[in-house]
Amino acid sequence: MNFFFLLLLGTCSLLDARLTQYTEKPDEFEAVNSELGLGGAYNIIEVGSKKFLESHGGKGVSLVGGGVDVGHAQQNIAWKLKPVPGKSNTFYIINVGVSTFLASVGQDVYVWGNGFDLGSAPKNLQWEAKPVQGKINTFYMIHVSTKKFLNYRGDTAILLGNAAQWEIKPVSDVSVIVPQHIIHLATNKFLNSEGQSVWLWGNGVDVGSGPRNISWDLFPVPGKSNTFYIIHLASNAFLDSHGQSVSLWGKGIDVGPVPKNIQWELKPVPKMINTFYIIHVSTNKFLDSHGQSVSLWGNGVDVGPAPQNISWKIEPTSYDSIL
Repeated sequence: MNFFFLLLLGTCSLLDARLTQYTEKPDEFEAVNSELGLGGAYNIIEVGSKKFLESHGGKGVSLVGGGVDVGHAQQNIAWKLKPVPGKSNTFYIINVGVSTFLASVGQDVYVWGNGFDLGSAPKNLQWEAKPVQGKINTFYMIHVSTKKFLNYRGDTAILLGNAAQWEIKPVSDVSVIVPQHIIHLATNKFLNSEGQSVWLWGNGVDVGSGPRNISWDLFPVPGKSNTFYIIHLASNAFLDSHGQSVSLWGKGIDVGPVPKNIQWELKPVPKMINTFYIIHVSTNKFLDSHGQSVSLWGNGVDVGPAPQNISWKIEPTSYDSIL
């Protein structure tokens, strides 16, 4: 698997299959709401026409296809749902292909931004998903700022006072969008977290009883080659450092006042497949471990006498392992 394909894989991942448990009952929607935003990728399909919500650049958002044939640009019809903190059943919806928010001002629906910076009017980027009674995985999508419904005219997405119904389901091709395991080369252990601290765990093979704790999304940093935000699947927080120690921070959306602290460059290790030096952008130090704890070390150039301690295998997870 070449680096370009890894980048594509890192842009997003499949969300918990418990989406299929959604019903018209608000309490059941709430029961799985905490699972949304864990790096998941969805198709959003208008029920009447069976067409996919899609964007492929510029500002336009349209409806394409017939709900079955996803075509050759699957990332353009894939969307990540990130929960809005403190707002029930409300999300930022981010297009995987162009890494931009689904947004609206007035009636027009378009894509905007870089998928991280919320700008000065975040309500323009927020959407409430209201379950349609009697239909599984089907929702009215309500724009928070205008209280209007996501709808369409022709093949163009717009806001209207009357509601269209949208089926939201995981992307069909699990080989395109999956989270990653990050495995320490020297010890063959997984990069792991269960909250804020980050450490090594396991044997690089058995995912154990908490597979989301060892799964990570790699989301490209706009405008920076081979550079990523690394987001923990279980907690939806960024891999972060301020110089020496490494921990989790944030909610996987707002990059904060010092985004370089959560940006990581992947530099391929010569003559090794899917293996990288992971370099902290702010300090230009390597992600390093000597067995269990994880920290930063070096200058991002000299790999030192034990390069295996700063080398990391990045491998796609098994879809079944993260359900």
